[in-house]
Amino acid sequence: MKRIYNLVGKKGNNSGTEGGIRDIHFDEKELTFYLPVLTLNVNSEVILRNLVAYEVLSTKSESTHEFVQYVDLMSGIIDDAEDARLLREAGIIEGSLTDEAIASLFNCINKVTWKPSEKTELEKIVDKTNEYFDSRPRIKLSNFMKKYVYASWKFLTIFSTIL
Repeated sequence: MKRIYNLVGKKGNNSGTEGGIRDIHFDEKELTFYLPVLTLNVNSEVILRNLVAYEVLSTKSESTHEFVQYVDLMSGIIDDAEDARLLREAGIIEGSLTDEAIASLFNCINKVTWKPSEKTELEKIVDKTNEYFDSRPRIKLSNFMKKYVYASWKFLTIFSTIL
């Protein structure tokens, strides 16, 4: 595993432990989210789609679908080429694909709609990370502004137009 940008925006030092999907974790003391190294090439989209489909179709309904959750996590992390570039610089993504191709690959993979009976370890880690991130004062202020201030601008604009 390699270290990715932490939640306060400082780059990790690429030193981490080797591991796989089951070794993903968030360290609150270091403010670091650890992910396994992923090597991508021109065939990766087909392989990822086939593995996701295979896992969904071949496992029982109470299965944890670990690979599906990992692909969904990566799809959530990578929105654009900048995200892919950051992951590449942190050593999380390797291979021959460009940053634009990586972003396109993860953006075109549809999220699997599947709900386990209880939360899986990966879901708990993501929830823990989101909980920490949402508790930051800067994020709280941003959420407050979006919820109350920006929402009222529409009303104030209409109200002032009517007056």
